[in-house]
Amino acid sequence: MSIDNPAAGFCLGPHLVTESAMDCKLEPARLERRVVTLTEAAVILRISRGSAYEAARRREIPTIRIGRRLLVPTAALERMLAGNAAA
Repeated sequence: MSIDNPAAGFCLGPHLVTESAMDCKLEPARLERRVVTLTEAAVILRISRGSAYEAARRREIPTIRIGRRLLVPTAALERMLAGNAAA
């Protein structure tokens, strides 16, 4: 599963999370994002924004804090999803 695959139903632009791949107009370089916001991670995980912040507080979702922003490394999110799928 690729997090940034618009064909999978999600377009992860800089400030855009949409369920329609038709709305996605990204350059190929943008598809190689190394981090997503916690809100975008919530969409990927199909949980609420509040649940994502609570999971990040409990360190269930790996995050990086830069100032007031919480970012989720896509590689760590992929590893987390791969580990849960194997269980």
